[in-house]
Amino acid sequence: SGTGLAYPEGSRLVIVDSQLDEKGVPLPTSDADVDAALASIERALPGSATAILTELVPASSQPSGAGLSCVQPGVAVPATPDTGCMPRRTYGGSFLGSPLVLLRDPEALAMLLGPLAPLDEARAALDRGDVLSLGYNAVDPEGGVTLSVDAFDDQGSVVPRGRLRAPAYAVTTGVAPAQFLVGPAALETGQPLSGAVVDGASVAVVVPAEADTADAPTALDRLALQFVKDGQGELFWSDPSRTPSTDALVLGAAAAATAVVALLVGLMVTSLALVDGRADSRTLASVGAPPGLRRRMAASSAAFVTVLGCVTGVLSGLVASWVLAPLYGPPGERAAHLFVAPWAVMAALVVVVPLLTAAAAYLTTRRQVPLVRRTDS
Repeated sequence: SGTGLAYPEGSRLVIVDSQLDEKGVPLPTSDADVDAALASIERALPGSATAILTELVPASSQPSGAGLSCVQPGVAVPATPDTGCMPRRTYGGSFLGSPLVLLRDPEALAMLLGPLAPLDEARAALDRGDVLSLGYNAVDPEGGVTLSVDAFDDQGSVVPRGRLRAPAYAVTTGVAPAQFLVGPAALETGQPLSGAVVDGASVAVVVPAEADTADAPTALDRLALQFVKDGQGELFWSDPSRTPSTDALVLGAAAAATAVVALLVGLMVTSLALVDGRADSRTLASVGAPPGLRRRMAASSAAFVTVLGCVTGVLSGLVASWVLAPLYGPPGERAAHLFVAPWAVMAALVVVVPLLTAAAAYLTTRRQVPLVRRTDS
């Protein structure tokens, strides 16, 4: 989904070169640094999927510290919070500060974007040297993106230093820890970005082949030890999966509250139906109905009422989310929202809650009502 986690599930982020400048900023990495990091990762975590991401900064950024920002199509002023493009939300932090990121191996695109993204078209765009746009409102009608080269004056105001424009391909599904991705082809001679940007810090996104277990060192522990063994110094890392999130807590609380309400409403309606039908139950008992019939009737009534309520609630929730999606993101995300809907939770509400309600109604209903003698007055 375009609004989900911006890193593959279970991934670890590792700074490729741990050398920092006097301000604590990672220094640009070389091909030798990348090769050494990949070798260490393979020795520590054999078979793990790895993608090397390198931030790209303006070639004139030193020593002024200029940076890049995306400008909406048709905007003639430097990018601001109102005129800048809308990046995807990135959870778990990132060591990369530039919106423009180089994916050194385009074959790793599937690991970053996930199976829902148009991978063949995206790889073809990278091979052409196009910019892969993963944000919103960035690609203009001519199929390009505009990046502003900005600096800051003594008052902290943005000072435009020029613009870069490159052909782009928009990807509205999948996730990646960057606003724009390019492949090595985008930096070749003759391409719009050639000579205009240079490499900055690099990060390895690693998805271990095996999950961590309680009886063995973690993937990060093994990586840190291997980096020391290989003489690469201290390992700087981040674990996006450990980022605190209240999404699961909110979803669990909402599901629990919904289940309790559905259960209570189902039992209440069933109880009222049983009271209202007590005379019918006595009539059935008097003509020889089996003792358990009343319980079965209560269970079926409770299941029917609860299924009807849960299905109606789930459908109304899906319709409401579809209608309200544009208020919280671009209309193109509507389809993506359906893919990330909590289907398992909704299925549990529709199936498990009615079964529990039926079981509770069955167990709490008397097998039969006492018969009374009818006398004529």
